[in-house]
Amino acid sequence: MPCPEMPDEWKNIAKQFGDRWQLHNCVNASDGKHIAIHIVLGVMSPCATTT
Repeated sequence: MPCPEMPDEWKNIAKQFGDRWQLHNCVNASDGKHIAIHIVLGVMSPCATTT
């Protein structure tokens, strides 16, 4: 995989990432970090339910 060398190439990658995941300006923000995820009682998400 080629590594972008020009600033415009990096900006294009960041835009595509933001458009796809709706996480603008967050590229590499969680790299190497421990992120605590807490369950909110009484709130159900369609992603959390299984049939």
